[in-house]
Amino acid sequence: MVLFMKETYKRIILTKRATKYGLEGPPKPPVKGLALMKLMLTVTLFRPVSMLFTEPIVLLLSLYNSFTFSVLFTDFAAYPYTLSKVYHFNTWQNGLGFLGILAGFMLATSTAILLDRRVFNRKWDKALKDGKAAAAPEHRLYAAMLGSFGVPIGARPTVHWISPVLAGVPFGWGNASIFISSTLYLVDVYGPINGASAMAANGLARYTFGAVFPLFTFQASADHGTCKMFERLGIAWATSLLGFISLAMLPIPWVFFKYGSKIRERSAYYTPKV
Repeated sequence: MVLFMKETYKRIILTKRATKYGLEGPPKPPVKGLALMKLMLTVTLFRPVSMLFTEPIVLLLSLYNSFTFSVLFTDFAAYPYTLSKVYHFNTWQNGLGFLGILAGFMLATSTAILLDRRVFNRKWDKALKDGKAAAAPEHRLYAAMLGSFGVPIGARPTVHWISPVLAGVPFGWGNASIFISSTLYLVDVYGPINGASAMAANGLARYTFGAVFPLFTFQASADHGTCKMFERLGIAWATSLLGFISLAMLPIPWVFFKYGSKIRERSAYYTPKV
């Protein structure tokens, strides 16, 4: 699907345009050799770690993304455990239980596109008419704000099996909506270079959490696996615990929508559009 997408990187667009009209393109970056390697290490390693611990926007959005990402990893063990233990599903039925989350992901993509076309573009046009360089980055957070309500939704084991399966729809929708919205917001706030570092910090946190969560939620053995957290707390309380944490994190995109402009102005990495 990516093959049919349009180029968005400004330098490449200008280079292609210049080539088409026989003009000289934008100057190439003078960074080469060891300087280029140093730049790459800075952008992909040192700066992301620094931003993760010094930038409130990067830290909180990374924690939020990391948690929702980790709950998804937990579901890889929790879904088969719950569906087989409570509803006596077999292996292929357990696999079909994830269709709810898949539907939620697809719905999140549609939501993000719809909000971008119907809301963000209008905010952008209005900003240009008002003489501003661009719309405020906080308008990228609409999907995350809506999705924040989808993540905490779950189900109890005393209800029909369709309930936990359908509960995957709002969870998948909220999970992906938060990720998509956070990605766009980080890039809009920090620009292409610092934005790449912000996304690297986000990825570092997400995959670290994703690796750690299964260690206390799922215990594998030679012949089978057990869902430790769900066995000790019970299915209802284990899912409720994740739901309570989701509720505690729910205000994060809303806070940035209201106070993000003041927070980013204090950032050393903020790149305002001119």
